[in-house]
Amino acid sequence: MRKILLVGGDSFSDQHCHSYDGTDVVTWPILLAEKLDMDLVCLAQSGAGNEQIYSSIQDYICDNNSKNIGMVIAAWSKAERMDYELEQKHTRRTWFNTRESPKGGLYHFIRKSIRNFYNLQMLCENHNIPYKQFQMISLFKDYIFENYKQTYDTTRFECINYITDSPQFFYINQDNFIGWPIYDEGEGFVVGDLTVHKQWRDKHKQFKDVLHDYVIGPNDGHPNKIGHRLIMEFIHENL
Repeated sequence: MRKILLVGGDSFSDQHCHSYDGTDVVTWPILLAEKLDMDLVCLAQSGAGNEQIYSSIQDYICDNNSKNIGMVIAAWSKAERMDYELEQKHTRRTWFNTRESPKGGLYHFIRKSIRNFYNLQMLCENHNIPYKQFQMISLFKDYIFENYKQTYDTTRFECINYITDSPQFFYINQDNFIGWPIYDEGEGFVVGDLTVHKQWRDKHKQFKDVLHDYVIGPNDGHPNKIGHRLIMEFIHENL
């Protein structure tokens, strides 16, 4: 019996993302499951925040025989997104999301995400399930660019301090968190922002060239077919 590859994430991991409609894009979870010869259960949903990513993985593990799960991968999203469940008529509860939570602020958003990172670690270790997690898209970069553009650098360093000062910071298993602690100053990185760029930096030199070659287009930063394959290969190398 083949084991299950259980993946949680947002649009960068969701084959049903509208950016991929009408394209030949095959997302990295599908490619990775094929490479590992595993059956894929992908819980990723466009727009998902980190509460949904963690909760959907936890629900699946608790609802199913964890012995059938060969690996869990959490591809984390933006800190400011708000997730909530609503019960739909004649269906199960469904996750919905808002682009930005109307309550709280950067400190709350970031600390809540760090707790989810550690919760995922404890969940998988408690059930003896192999796991990897990583920041797929920046935890806070877009939010501070949109809301704190005039003080971007100062606010960015505040965000880094919120991470490093968190009670969970030194408890995160770096062997299982690819790119921890997710910012350059700590020699970490964000997979969706840097993985492809790191591999091809010497060849292309300029960030804009990499973007044009490995994403859907100049106005859509989702990975294209080649981008997803490179992300998959990078993740596979770090399993």
